[in-house]
Amino acid sequence: MDGADGTAGEVAPGEVLATAAGRAGAWLGLSDQELLHALELQAASGELEAGSTAWHSALSLIHLAYRLEHLAGDQHGARQWLRGPNVGLGRLPIERLVEPGGASALLDYTHTFHR
Repeated sequence: MDGADGTAGEVAPGEVLATAAGRAGAWLGLSDQELLHALELQAASGELEAGSTAWHSALSLIHLAYRLEHLAGDQHGARQWLRGPNVGLGRLPIERLVEPGGASALLDYTHTFHR
């Protein structure tokens, strides 16, 4: 980005994280509303505050997307896992994802699998 004086402007870390979380959500096939819930936000924000709940949820969501790609093999498999029945969870993983602490809980859950 260029600043008003033509020099490269700094991009805030919260803006970078918000963009990355949005991309991870899109990759997972989340709707805008599901993404807001997964990040524990009431409304869309272009920037996340460092150390906030949304900040930590965004980090977990990004890691979850990478973890699901590793476990499921590709985007299609990751999306299927997220929206398919799960005996271990007793419900659809997407239902857990959109609850408070869901991204972190699902990330922890995926680490119980050894692959």
